[in-house]
Amino acid sequence: MVANPLGVDVSSHQGSVDWAAVAASGASFAIVKATGGHSYRNPERQAQTEGARAAGLTVGWYHFAFESSLDGFPGAGPEAEAQHFCDTIAPFGLQPGELVALDIEDVAAYGDLSDWCLRWLRAVEQRVGFRPLFYSGSYFIAAHGLGIPELAEYGLWLAAYQATIPPTPQPWPMIAWWQWTDHGNVPGVVGYCDRNVFNGDAGQMASYGAPGTPIATPPIVPPGPVYIYNWQEPAHLQEHDFDCSQDSIEWCLAAWGEDVSESAMLSSMMEEGVISQQYGCMDASGQGLADWVNRHYPQFSASAQPCDFDQLAAEAGQVVHPIAAGGGNFYHWVGVRNFADGELQLANPAPNWMQVGQALDRARFDELGPWHMVRVTCPATENAPPPPTPSYAPPGSVGSGLLQMMAADNTQPAMPSAFLPLGATPAMVEWCFGMNGIQYCWHLPSGQSWRYRPS
Repeated sequence: MVANPLGVDVSSHQGSVDWAAVAASGASFAIVKATGGHSYRNPERQAQTEGARAAGLTVGWYHFAFESSLDGFPGAGPEAEAQHFCDTIAPFGLQPGELVALDIEDVAAYGDLSDWCLRWLRAVEQRVGFRPLFYSGSYFIAAHGLGIPELAEYGLWLAAYQATIPPTPQPWPMIAWWQWTDHGNVPGVVGYCDRNVFNGDAGQMASYGAPGTPIATPPIVPPGPVYIYNWQEPAHLQEHDFDCSQDSIEWCLAAWGEDVSESAMLSSMMEEGVISQQYGCMDASGQGLADWVNRHYPQFSASAQPCDFDQLAAEAGQVVHPIAAGGGNFYHWVGVRNFADGELQLANPAPNWMQVGQALDRARFDELGPWHMVRVTCPATENAPPPPTPSYAPPGSVGSGLLQMMAADNTQPAMPSAFLPLGATPAMVEWCFGMNGIQYCWHLPSGQSWRYRPS
């Protein structure tokens, strides 16, 4: 199972999306805006849904409450908005594991909105047969009386744009989804988009969605590994007298954990005219190096630009991505690992060339300029906060039938779980993952129960 799956949510603002590139960047799910208020429909919803499904992503849809720019608060009422949402997504046909959500954040809203939210959530739950997610921010929850136990029955999708996971607002037992930024850069999406992380693994995430055993659909471009930048990756020593630019890019990719064949990279760069034995790097700006990375390693992105000492120091000091620097009178390229003690810390593939070792101060930098930098970034993980630590539901927070089944197996419920707790809502089926990995199911109308272990 994928731990702490990453994903995006999109609306008409993102327009046409290259979903294969999104999947290749490491995303596991995509939540599409379907509707707003009682009249708005996202004109991109069909293309975005079909594209995300084709790329193998778990798909969900959300409804923006009120959409006051069109319908005005308080709108036509929660039941009317719930029907508008369900009618809009019905043609897509809910597949196992797919999600639905209420997004309530409209700044024009006022007063206690708890009854409005419960009525919308219960109306949609009755229509689709499982519980929607509840999306908002802590500030909005506190301002509009939304911290009531009945709403805590619905999985919390919390917006909090910060570097670490925020405290869980009461009375929810945990944050199920965390939207950590609305300014994410993801391959395949033009401009910014919201980025999210799920608090659990892929199997647990499926328990929040439409019931049934999910059928694995291979993505068009399967997501690669989760890359982590290790700025302490040692220098790659240069073996020839012309390939310092290739060696520096090799170090950048190796610092992301990519297993690179030096001979294959060297041959490819020479065949494509990026470097030559006579001149080394054929483009002092480094644009050829950046373009080569973009073509051959689509899971990364690279850009080139002129730079000065302060720019390199600022970026290297943040140790968020590897940088190759060179060009100008230096006739050489190096990797820039860090900035410390007033010097750029280098991964120099040819130490002592032009009297430059594994560190470079401002004076020598200025003597050797002008300089250019090539950034090699990994949009799927760059600057991403650490995933939240999963938490577990206390006994008693689930339906009694499920608890009896789990007690018989000497286990306890795991969180998150979509069909819990047992209450006055009209859900027909309760599901819960046990700590032993078995999924427990309870059919309320008949009292029948069953167990299965997801493959």
